[in-house]
Amino acid sequence: MTRWFSKRKIKESRETKILIANEVFEQNASRLVYLALLGIPISLIHIIVFALKLPEAESVTHTWRTGIILLHSAIIITIATAALASLSYKKTGMPGRKTTSTIFHLFYFALILIAVAITISDQLVTTTITPFLVVCTLLSVFFLMKPLWAIVYFGTGYVLLLLLMPEVQADSVVLLSNIFNSLTATAVAVLISAIMWNSFRAKTIQAFTIQEQTRLLEAKNRNLKEETKNQVKLLKTRDKILSIVAHDLKGPMTGVLGLSDILNENADQMTADQIKENTQLIRNSTMQTYYLLENLLEWARLQQNQIPFSPENQKLGSAVKATFRLFKENASRKKIRLVNELTEELTIWADKAMLSSILRNLVSNAIKFTGEGGVISVSAQKEERVIQFSVTDSGVGITPEKLNNLFAEDAVKSTFGTENEKGTGLGLVLCKEFAEKHGGNIIAESEVGKGSTFTVTIPLPRTHKA
Repeated sequence: MTRWFSKRKIKESRETKILIANEVFEQNASRLVYLALLGIPISLIHIIVFALKLPEAESVTHTWRTGIILLHSAIIITIATAALASLSYKKTGMPGRKTTSTIFHLFYFALILIAVAITISDQLVTTTITPFLVVCTLLSVFFLMKPLWAIVYFGTGYVLLLLLMPEVQADSVVLLSNIFNSLTATAVAVLISAIMWNSFRAKTIQAFTIQEQTRLLEAKNRNLKEETKNQVKLLKTRDKILSIVAHDLKGPMTGVLGLSDILNENADQMTADQIKENTQLIRNSTMQTYYLLENLLEWARLQQNQIPFSPENQKLGSAVKATFRLFKENASRKKIRLVNELTEELTIWADKAMLSSILRNLVSNAIKFTGEGGVISVSAQKEERVIQFSVTDSGVGITPEKLNNLFAEDAVKSTFGTENEKGTGLGLVLCKEFAEKHGGNIIAESEVGKGSTFTVTIPLPRTHKA
């Protein structure tokens, strides 16, 4: 029993307090409607019974019966008013929450005052305090109220009885009995209210805690499922990429070993041009292997969020020149013309390594899929809040089916250029990831037999003046 009045309180957050207040309000609003269905008929029966065969006026019995009729009429009006306010709020939200709460408080006070009045009136013909006892019990059991408010409600009723009872009860023994019985009724009502309140509060907090824990567990479960799904997808993609890369690495390395053996065994009998041709082939195979490994390492670091992102002002034209220098030999071998349409003044806010990787992969792909005598150009334009640069080739183009899935990791697979140069598509995946790292994107436009254009959009920094 002591737990209900102990100073130890269940720790409540502001959200929990609001939840309890809302639940209490909703419960009391519903219970008030049920009380109206019970209380109004009972009061009507009292009125009808007490109105039948009223004795002569001026008699004590007449005064008592008339008082009972009037007081039960007041009960009907009080309950009906509060119940209508409750129903109106539940259906329309009117009157407001604060007004409805005030009506509830007035209802509790009014019902206790009427109970006191009926009890005092009963003293004219009987010694009972049943009306006060019934109302105290009814309110404490039927409605949820804070213990402090219960003390105020029932304490007010008891004080009024204590003051008015001596005025109508002449028998000192009966008076003493009624006063102490009323005190007992008040104490019991306060005790019941405290037990009901704390029980409801504890259950509400428990229900809220369980609901929150369930919600958190469901969220964690969803996250775990999503993470597991992503991990499975990542593992499948990794296995696929490793399989492709391992296969594609074998070809160039086999070529390098074969050419190295030829040079090693026949260098003395070979002309300078033959040696130069073989070393050029070795260089091309080595560069192909190097770029493939570089893409693979970048992709692996990207999956583990190990690539630093340090954007700074870059001269886009200079970055394109540096990229063209890397592929000058490859382009010359296929008689491809590399055209840099950018000015030296054009700057872009980008990570140097990522920008270099994007340009390297786009130009490398363009060379692979452009035939002899073709043209590859890089152009750019600055708009209000972005810079767009495009790599355009006059190559074989891309079919619409492949174009729709060009940047997806699951689209990575071995491909062959116009001279059977090996490719995997991993470079385009990196281009997409790096562009998005800058808050931008990459799109591809192509027509089979006419060539392709890859356009990268990079936002300008907010402080940049366009």
